[in-house]
Amino acid sequence: MIDCIIVGGGIVCTSMAYELIHYQFNVTLFVKEAKLSFGILKSNSCTIHTEFQDEINSIKGKLAVRVNQLYKNISRLLNFPLISTGDLVVVFPGERKIIEKIKERRKV
Repeated sequence: MIDCIIVGGGIVCTSMAYELIHYQFNVTLFVKEAKLSFGILKSNSCTIHTEFQDEINSIKGKLAVRVNQLYKNISRLLNFPLISTGDLVVVFPGERKIIEKIKERRKV
């Protein structure tokens, strides 16, 4: 019997599956690629979810923060290197409003 079906093989979906198995859930993970993280994560130079793209109090924003914490824990548990380099946002002249919008999103 399947308790939960998760569609996607990126960091959020695999982290959710990882957490659910600790509560004895029978989880099935469906992915379209040949391997995990071969979608956006692979094409995005291994960038893990940035925490500034979504509203901080939105579900997506909360998940991004939580998944980043989980990923750090999993990297220690499974002994693989994880280097946090931070984020760099570049805008063209006249797009300063983008930076202001990002700053406003991050206010609690």
